[in-house]
Amino acid sequence: MHQIMFDLDGTLIQSYDLDGECLALAVSSVLGVSINTDWSSYAQVTDSGILNEVLGSLGLDHLEHENITQNVKRTFLQLLHQRPDNAFIPVRGAQQLIEQLKSKGCVLSIATGGWRDSALLKLQRAGLNIDGIVLASADDHHSRAEIMKLAASRAGYVNHKLISYFGDGIWDKNAAEALGYNFILVGERFKHDKTCPHFCDFNFNLLNL
Repeated sequence: MHQIMFDLDGTLIQSYDLDGECLALAVSSVLGVSINTDWSSYAQVTDSGILNEVLGSLGLDHLEHENITQNVKRTFLQLLHQRPDNAFIPVRGAQQLIEQLKSKGCVLSIATGGWRDSALLKLQRAGLNIDGIVLASADDHHSRAEIMKLAASRAGYVNHKLISYFGDGIWDKNAAEALGYNFILVGERFKHDKTCPHFCDFNFNLLNL
């Protein structure tokens, strides 16, 4: 049985820019510092990975890390709540593809580099129904690859040769390939041999079902 795993921002929801903007604003609000928004420059491109690297550069101790992380997460969520509904637009055909995959008997999961509460808020605001779909997030681990492995495990299926991962960032591709997953690029942010601009009229041959 095939497992289909999705990233969230830029993959299921057109929220890549929104997420990055709110993260930078939340960190600035809590710490009073501006952070580098070239996400590819970070060792781990997840909300917790980016924040850990920022806090590490400031020489803060573990207790300070914990307190600041909770404040940043809280502020980040507040910023998302303040955005209008039209800031949360699903990628075209996302819900239809989810339903099609369910009908084919595929195991579905979400592995997001964002935090869990913000991911659930974005999914709800975008009107995407993920009932029965497990989710792993940056609350579970700072490493994208480890988040993906957790999502696979929670879905009850861990044969990496039968897992396909949809993502939009080069870090998604790198993590998927390191784990041996079949990677499908959503959008056109870089060159890849398996690509879909959106999920309408999706070519199921990309999944090797």
